[in-house]
This record gives sequence, C-alpha cells and structure tokens, in this order.
Amino acid sequence: MSHFLNHSLIFDLPVRLTQAEMNNPYKFVKEYFDDYSLSEVRNTLWQMVEVCLTTDNANFQDGEARADLINAYEVTEKLLEAVFVISRQE
Repeated sequence: MSHFLNHSLIFDLPVRLTQAEMNNPYKFVKEYFDDYSLSEVRNTLWQMVEVCLTTDNANFQDGEARADLINAYEVTEKLLEAVFVISRQE
C-alpha cells in the first residue's frame, strides 16, 4: 500500500507549499505557468502515464488499474486547465 494512503492525515494537507504560498496560492499558480507552458505540462503528464502503462510494474498488470490511471490523468489535466485559466486572470 502507498505511504500516501498509510499517512493520509499528513498527505491530505499541502506538504510542499511554503506558508507564503499557502497564503497566496494564486501567485504560485501564476508563477508555475510563467515557467511551464500548458503543452509542456501535458507532455510531462502523458510521459508519466506512458511509462506507467508500459512498465512491468505489478501495480499496473490489471486493465482496470490502467484504466483508473488514464481517468486520473484526464481529470488532473482538466484541473490543470482550470488552474491555468485562473493563473491567467488578471
């Protein structure tokens, strides 16, 4: 089982954001998309999915697990699009 699930009380909270970023997450989002284009983010996410789906990792042997991964990717990409739109609103 994933250590993220084993320690959900910790990992259900932001763990990488600084206090300043927690106070102003929109600033972080804007800076993120100033550094990375949406197409770069999409490409990186897709490379992650592709590696996961083509690896011999036992966690992805089952077709349902791979389908869940693809669904999670699509939802995350949609989230990134929404965050991207927010980051561009001035």
